[in-house]
Amino acid sequence: MATHKEEWLDRMTAMLQLGPEDLLEIAEMFFEGLDERVENIAKTGHADDLEAMSRLAHGLKGDAANIGFLEISQIAKQLEHQGRARAVENFEEQVAALRAAARSTKESLDL
Repeated sequence: MATHKEEWLDRMTAMLQLGPEDLLEIAEMFFEGLDERVENIAKTGHADDLEAMSRLAHGLKGDAANIGFLEISQIAKQLEHQGRARAVENFEEQVAALRAAARSTKESLDL
């Protein structure tokens, strides 16, 4: 059975061997579901279901970080932490920032 370290090394080695077209395909797949994910975060936040909002933001944070979309990941991280603390501040602004980061990142890749 492979250790966590071995699995991580295998995964990263495989990722680094991807060509530009493969990476763009991964990015396209990420963006295909992104609007729905952001909407789900917004809905759960508006419904005061902060546990669900935190869980959704956590997933987005990780997925975005894994493919290098750090601005999206950082905003999702803020939402995740605030949801866990049950102290969401500037929720509308953060959701708007998440949408803007998604839009600008997607546009920068010509997707």
